Amino acid sequence: MKMKKINAILALTFIFLIINGCQFSGGNQKTIVTDTDYKKGFNAISIKFMERSPLKEVYEENIFSLNLLLENKGANNVEYGLIKIATEEDYLEIQEISKQDFDIEGKSKEFPKGNQDIITYQLKAKKIPDPESTIHKTHTYITSCYEYQTDFSEDICIDSDVYGLQKDKICSPEELNLGSGQGAPVTITKIETRMFHHTQENTIEPQFTIHIENKGRGNVINKNNLESFCSSDPLEESDLNHLSFSAELFMYGEPIKLDCKPENPIKLKNKKRKMICSFTERLNQKEGTYLTPLHIKMDYGYTTTISKDITIKKQLD
Repeated sequence: MKMKKINAILALTFIFLIINGCQFSGGNQKTIVTDTDYKKGFNAISIKFMERSPLKEVYEENIFSLNLLLENKGANNVEYGLIKIATEEDYLEIQEISKQDFDIEGKSKEFPKGNQDIITYQLKAKKIPDPESTIHKTHTYITSCYEYQTDFSEDICIDSDVYGLQKDKICSPEELNLGSGQGAPVTITKIETRMFHHTQENTIEPQFTIHIENKGRGNVINKNNLESFCSSDPLEESDLNHLSFSAELFMYGEPIKLDCKPENPIKLKNKKRKMICSFTERLNQKEGTYLTPLHIKMDYGYTTTISKDITIKKQLD
């Protein structure tokens, strides 16, 4: 009887080890993903030519495929994006339409690596017009245009005790450095918090200096003119480095919009901009010190271009 009990205990121990081994070993390990994990970095839509597509060399009058891998490496979904191919028309003929649309979900708790899509073009190599040439190198350009968003939320310290009468404060208004990004190409790099004391009214006005920067590999564009950027239409300078910005502070049980300058639309200068946002409802000095969420949102269009050389070889008799 004693031996049976020992065998039963050993069997249960063995089962326990197998179950825990499945949970904690190799690729079966279940990782808990938080907002902090996937809302990092400066990426959005990544485009690359798939392996051996197109081939480095093709023969004239041959039709071949050009396959593109699109990956959303940021934390925002793209519901409507455009891909435009441009070629030297004397040497390459696009067999179908040159512009295609796409939608790809971004990184999330469920999909921490983001999602991807494949877009294919059929091209035809034309005859090399120069009878003396046996090869010709031609250029192919791929441009993407899409809407994207930067979404930031973090607790900020509000301190109405400007004279330092309160002891053991839970926080102090300090500079917040955000070097790891928010999972989008346009990022908030730094937030400076100040408490302005209006002595006549004996009130406090919280003010935030918010530094933003395009740290991605592409360009910020007007999200309302995506079609123009992914076409041969003439571009307006006013549509470049163009975004909308909004900020809210959670106070008195609800989000309250901050008064931010400059006003929308915001124009980046050398890929950067500094925003000054104020809480216009003055605080009483007796409100004390506490943490409260600051929520910032930026909406914009984004565009990137990649290129590849293709060598066309003449058919030899």
